Amino acid sequence: MKTSDYLDLIINNKDLNRDADIARLLNKSTATIARWRNCRQQFGPETAMKVAEMLKIDPARIAADMYAQRASNQRLKRKWLKYGATEMVPERGLEPPTYALRMRRSTD
Repeated sequence: MKTSDYLDLIINNKDLNRDADIARLLNKSTATIARWRNCRQQFGPETAMKVAEMLKIDPARIAADMYAQRASNQRLKRKWLKYGATEMVPERGLEPPTYALRMRRSTD
């Protein structure tokens, strides 16, 4: 899952209306939330732990997803996504992270 997916889960599970509410909840700026929403930045360790606690999921799942987003190549990304997929909590809206399987292979 991407950072934006986790933000959507927080909004849905905490009955929030907008990203500004998430910013207040996590004590972050709205600019930071926008970078997360656009996947230009990922959660750091402290934020990943807070998000995991809010969503009642294993923080390793979020950490694996964040490392997958940062991965420099598809092979490494798939490994992180496979690791993150071991923690499934369907009742909380989390599904296996299959989006990476649809990505094009790098030509370099």
